[in-house]
Amino acid sequence: MRILLVDDEPSLLQLLGQYLTRAGHVVIDANSCRSAMALLQKGPGHLDAAVIDLDLPDGSGEDIVRAVLDLDPNIRTIMATGYFYEPPQELRDRLAVLHKPYLPRALVALLQK
Repeated sequence: MRILLVDDEPSLLQLLGQYLTRAGHVVIDANSCRSAMALLQKGPGHLDAAVIDLDLPDGSGEDIVRAVLDLDPNIRTIMATGYFYEPPQELRDRLAVLHKPYLPRALVALLQK
């Protein structure tokens, strides 16, 4: 599975990237809204899933989710957040929510659904 992973916490980005890579996935990571959007504009190649932090210092993870789903509405999208979050109506059926803190195996389980 090819996964876009977006989070502004460097240690979490590294930990999850290593965990997912060891589990056999290909990880493309970004540490900001700007870098994720730049990746998406360049064409990241085929993506199977995207795991996106909601609260980024330079923007909202929702903007990235919309850009990912514009590329392909079948990409599995997961919003990771430490806050209460209810997706807007237009994203509810297309976005899973994973509350922080979470174990990497919880993320893998959600990716496999």
